[in-house]
Amino acid sequence: MSDASGNEEISDNATDVDSQSSRNNFSEDDGDFEGPINSRQYNEVDERQSSSDEDIPERVRRELARLKCRHNLSLKAVSDIAGIFRSTGIALPKDARTICLTDTTPLKNDDFVHFGLESGLREKLSHSPFLKDGTSNVKCQIFIDGLPPYRNSPKSLWPILCRITNHTNKTPFPVSCFYGKGKPSNLSAYLMPFIDEFNKLSENGISVMGKSFNVILDCIICDAEARSFVKAIKAHGGYGACERCDVKGFHLREENVRIFPDFHADLRTNESFRSFDDHRHHKGRSPLVEIPSLDMIYDFPLEYMHLVCLGVMRRLMTEVWLDTFPHCFSTSQKEICDKWIKMCNLLMPREFNRKGRSLSDIHKWKAVEFRTFLLYTGPIILKKVLSKEKYDHFLYFHAGIRVLASPSSTVEQKREAGNWLRFFASEFAKLYGRRHLVYCVHSLIHLANECVIHGSLDSFSAFPFESYLGRMKRLLRGTKLPLAQLKRRISELSHVEAAPADRNASLNEERNFGLSAIKENSKKDSYCIAQDGKIIQVTEICSTHVVGVLMQVAKDKHRNLVEFFQKPVPASSLDIYLIEGKGRKYTWPIVKFENCIKCVVLTLQRSVKVVFPLLHSYS
Repeated sequence: MSDASGNEEISDNATDVDSQSSRNNFSEDDGDFEGPINSRQYNEVDERQSSSDEDIPERVRRELARLKCRHNLSLKAVSDIAGIFRSTGIALPKDARTICLTDTTPLKNDDFVHFGLESGLREKLSHSPFLKDGTSNVKCQIFIDGLPPYRNSPKSLWPILCRITNHTNKTPFPVSCFYGKGKPSNLSAYLMPFIDEFNKLSENGISVMGKSFNVILDCIICDAEARSFVKAIKAHGGYGACERCDVKGFHLREENVRIFPDFHADLRTNESFRSFDDHRHHKGRSPLVEIPSLDMIYDFPLEYMHLVCLGVMRRLMTEVWLDTFPHCFSTSQKEICDKWIKMCNLLMPREFNRKGRSLSDIHKWKAVEFRTFLLYTGPIILKKVLSKEKYDHFLYFHAGIRVLASPSSTVEQKREAGNWLRFFASEFAKLYGRRHLVYCVHSLIHLANECVIHGSLDSFSAFPFESYLGRMKRLLRGTKLPLAQLKRRISELSHVEAAPADRNASLNEERNFGLSAIKENSKKDSYCIAQDGKIIQVTEICSTHVVGVLMQVAKDKHRNLVEFFQKPVPASSLDIYLIEGKGRKYTWPIVKFENCIKCVVLTLQRSVKVVFPLLHSYS
């Protein structure tokens, strides 16, 4: 990206419009709706035109089924609505299951159901048999985790989910699901239906609508507990718990905690895993070794939702800054943090569904709240309460994760970020004590290599899968036969997906990129970095040009950039800038904003603000 220090040199294509009036203004409607699972918005006008010759009762039936899925209505509610239509003379079935095309086939058992990997892939590819990268390789990510479907119940759901990473519709779909007390007692019975089906697809491929596709397993995503379960290895508290190196854990008796202080141990390999070289690491034989193409080490990435957000960041806040003497915040420091969290909430763009909560509620924080604090609000808030040494230490963590989370980072930048995280982990013990060199802190030294192999952190994170699990959980009504309920609801959703889709679906996927993410004249959603590196507050978007205010980057008396921080690198190297005041209003050709990067602009002082690029708006 171009250096933002060139703000004063206005392009020849930019026109000063302080004294001009702009025209052809339009504003984008951002009132989209996200349904329960796989449901899409639809354009009513297009629907009428496409079904003008269609039988009216069938059209009403289809729309009623879609309404049921969008709003998660009960079958009783659908039956009542159908009764109203019948009273007007529209012939609809009396049974809501007929209206929604519900699969009523009984399950063979009540504790396991295999929906099918091939059927799920066929359903996705039949809607759009084209892959984003133009190849014939269907790249699949598998997710395995457990969740409690009900409060105060010892039973849990253990679904196996899949999503196609290079397809236009990346929404996960279920492959199998177990329901019972605790984890599945028979690991082979739980995994083998998926393994057998994948091996068949991997060997023979899949043909959809006359097109042939190869099926490739990109990776299997789990948290540390689920990985230890499906790989049959020691859990994160074991002596040989590290999944990337053969470091031997050390037990601190006085703290009753297992630490991993060696950062230079030999790395594990797929061959060493399959040959059981380290007896301290294995608990048994995993059925997943039956997949020949699966790398048992690097195809199980260390995903950052649990490792970084719910692991290191939460530990740093809850067990150090808010708990451990003499590092814990004073009452006045906590009040300062709460004050600035509220101030930052007022300026967070619409991409942030959850705003920050008070430190008194930190045990209720979700992973996205810790992520927001780490990547955006934390560097501002902690600057006011931490000592310089501790603040600089945190910046190594912030900068390392920011580089690894950016899709535009090069391999060299990722390796440098790995050095920053290694320094952060080693200094953790010096600043806060050896007891904090636990599994998640040690695993930070391996995180950069995961990104070299699999891409940016968000490309293999658990966030989209965990979001799907929440929607999946909301489909359950009552505690009776939950797997049968899921089977019926998912069959209804599959028929809704097969209905004519709206042409805006692809646009909704891209709404975080370019000008589609910008809202004119908004305090929160109007800032972006253009292709030439200039920071602009957009005031008007027209068909051929963009009108905006050029923001002035902070400079010292020698006309050098004033950096927000200097360690581990100057902030401007990460596209983080300080701005003070506004410049004049200009007009630019719209082509300069095709790949603009939306920004989070937060107040640092009364007249000084900090600009953070919104990471998931990189195209």
